[in-house]
Amino acid sequence: MLIWLATGIFSHKAAIKAVNIPILLFLGSMLSLSAILNSTKALPNLVSAIIPSVGSLPPFWLIFSFLFITAVLANIINNSVAAVLMAPAAILLYESGVLIFHVDALLMAVAAGASLGIVLPTHQTTIVAMNSMGFARIDFIKKGAAIALVAGFAAAAVIHYIWS
Repeated sequence: MLIWLATGIFSHKAAIKAVNIPILLFLGSMLSLSAILNSTKALPNLVSAIIPSVGSLPPFWLIFSFLFITAVLANIINNSVAAVLMAPAAILLYESGVLIFHVDALLMAVAAGASLGIVLPTHQTTIVAMNSMGFARIDFIKKGAAIALVAGFAAAAVIHYIWS
């Protein structure tokens, strides 16, 4: 982007006009929420509560669980917010010493899950896709769930293979 501005491909006025202030404020507030959850010990307490059940999961199922939880959040709230809320949980889980693999695997699962916000037509892009393809709401949800499930298993398998 800076190179585009320096070479004149992208004008300074166009760059300023392209900034989406509501999204920046929304993401900034979610980063603050994540920091608050950490500083009030709410997130560490939650992670320590799930450690006994997480410690017994095989790596693939732990990766898939993080991916699935993030995907559910991405469908209910914004996908960026889902990633902002789940990434610190993955890091705290890694820091607890329970994981037998690197935290990068869980962070990739969070990123993959955040990109699977395609089941519920709650975001502008999914609403446009549903309407332009002529899907009924329930059909869109069924097809989106099937695609998300297959993509989630595939992503978890690839992440597990690479980081194991």
